[in-house]
Amino acid sequence: MAKESGVQWCRRLLAAGVFLMAWRAGFPATPARAAVDEAAATTAFKAHIEHIIVIYQENWSFDGLYGKFPGANGLANAGAATRQVDRTGQPYLTLPPPRNVGSIDCRFPGGLPVMPFDLTPYISPTGFTGDLVHRFYQEQLQNFANYADHTPAKAAHLKDEQDFTVALQGAALPHVCFLKMIGEDNEHPQYANLLRGQQHVADVVAAIQHSACWKESLIIITYDEHGGRWDHVAPPSGDRWGPGTRVPAIIISPFARRHYVDHTIYDTTAILKLIETRWDLDPLGTRDASANSLLNALETAPQ
Repeated sequence: MAKESGVQWCRRLLAAGVFLMAWRAGFPATPARAAVDEAAATTAFKAHIEHIIVIYQENWSFDGLYGKFPGANGLANAGAATRQVDRTGQPYLTLPPPRNVGSIDCRFPGGLPVMPFDLTPYISPTGFTGDLVHRFYQEQLQNFANYADHTPAKAAHLKDEQDFTVALQGAALPHVCFLKMIGEDNEHPQYANLLRGQQHVADVVAAIQHSACWKESLIIITYDEHGGRWDHVAPPSGDRWGPGTRVPAIIISPFARRHYVDHTIYDTTAILKLIETRWDLDPLGTRDASANSLLNALETAPQ
C-alpha cells in the first residue's frame, strides 16, 4: 500500500501537452468534458501524426505513482478498499512487515497503520524498493523464433537505444517505436530506483521535443504491470488475461489534450488500436479490435 510520488516528473512535462490516464480499469468520469468527434479526430490524427513512440517502464500501479495527482481517481477515493485482511479473512489491526524477496525489509518500522503511506520517510526516491517473492511468470515466451539471435528480423527491428537516438537526430525515425529501458533505468523494484528511471524518460522525451520529428509525434509512457503495488480500484471483469490492476499512462504530443486526466476504461491494446487506426491496419485480434480509442486523448489541432 506504499505510495511514492511521480507527480513532480509529470508536472515538468505538462507544458508540452500531457494527457494522463490509467490503463486496465475504469472510474467515474471527472472532470466533465465533451468527448471528441471521433471522425474529425481520426482525420486530424492521420493527417498530422507520423511517429508513435511507446515508452514502457516497469512495475508501478496508478495509485503508487499518481494517487495524489490532481483530478485523478486516487487515494482520496480509496475508502473501504484500504481494508486489508489475512488469509483467514480477519482484518489486520496494523500492516504486516513489508518484505523484499522473501525477507522482512528492516527499513520499515513495525505497526504501520492499515492505509496508504508515503515511502519517502523510509526509502528515498534514489533508493531501491522491495520486490515480490513469486517469479512464476519470469522469462516465459519473451523470445520468439522470428526475432531470435542472428535472424534478419532481429537485425532489422530490435535495436539499442543509441540507434533510436541516431535515428531521431538524423530525421530517420521509424513510424512506430517501442522503447524498453535497460534495468537501471526502468524503475523496477529491487534493482532500479524511481528518480533515475523517471529522469531518463524525461531526457528521452526532451530529446524528441527538440528534434525535427516532434511536431508530428505522439509519445505514450506507460508501465508493463503494477508489480504487486497496491491500487484501490478493482479491475473490471474480463478473462484469464485481464484486465489487471491499474497502471499509469501519459500521452505527450503537440496534439495532446493539455492538463487533462482521462477516466475512460482502457487496456494496453488501445496502443495497438491507435497504431492500426493511423496506418489502416487490420486488428491482430478481438481484444484490440474492441479496445476503446485513444483518440479521446487528442485535439484536432496542435496546442
